[in-house]
Amino acid sequence: VRVNAGGPQYTGNGKTWQADKEYTAGSWGYVGGRTFATSKSIANTTDDKLFQSERYRMASYRFTVPTDGQYRVKLYFAEIFYAIPDKRVFDVKIEGKLVLNDLDIFDEVGNYEAMERTFLVQVTDGVLDIQFIKIKDSPKISAIEVASQSVGVAAANTNNKEKGLVAERIIPEKFMLASPYPNPFNMETKIAIDLHEPGDLCVKIYNINGQLIKNLNAGNVQEGTHYFIWNGRDEYGTIISSGLYILRATFTGISGKHEVGTRRLVLMK
Repeated sequence: VRVNAGGPQYTGNGKTWQADKEYTAGSWGYVGGRTFATSKSIANTTDDKLFQSERYRMASYRFTVPTDGQYRVKLYFAEIFYAIPDKRVFDVKIEGKLVLNDLDIFDEVGNYEAMERTFLVQVTDGVLDIQFIKIKDSPKISAIEVASQSVGVAAANTNNKEKGLVAERIIPEKFMLASPYPNPFNMETKIAIDLHEPGDLCVKIYNINGQLIKNLNAGNVQEGTHYFIWNGRDEYGTIISSGLYILRATFTGISGKHEVGTRRLVLMK
């Protein structure tokens, strides 16, 4: 399902975003909060309208899912009220796990600029919970997208089952390396990469000295969302020491465009 938080139903770039609504059992929606909107242009997106509305001061969003399992949650933010940092700071938990700590949107990207964060989460009770926890002023969100773990599959509403969520095929709009989850991690961490076209994908882990630790993937793949797991072992199966590591994904699509994404990984034994 795709939600235009604080706003009406909206269609842009081939995607339809549902109008914001209050949560009821068996469906999805917000728990508490207020809405705010602006008409100012939003940078770093072609979907200005999606980021021009927001829900703030809410406790959570809840999504009934068709089956327990892994889901991808994409959160969309833009600071459309404050013009300086350290005014709005908040945490985000998904399924009780902290995924964004002391988030200050202005400090990350400034104001009137789009920001996206993606996470893999495990649902075990039939409802995916996203909690927003105030540090300073009010938490906020511009839009939310919930998709199942299966490649190219998302949770969405249907006409014959309005309250539940079922699967439909989607193709990502662009290359994106999501934030690994959990991170820091002990046993293993899960990695999701969005690809908008077929091409060659390399996914590697390096130590802070630039030495290759683990090659997770190298080869041709199809468009969609691809998932990888790193268990903290090197190429020889040896358990490596705790510390900071660098995840690097490089992708060359059939169009010839070359993309690179990096993330920091913290292994804690």
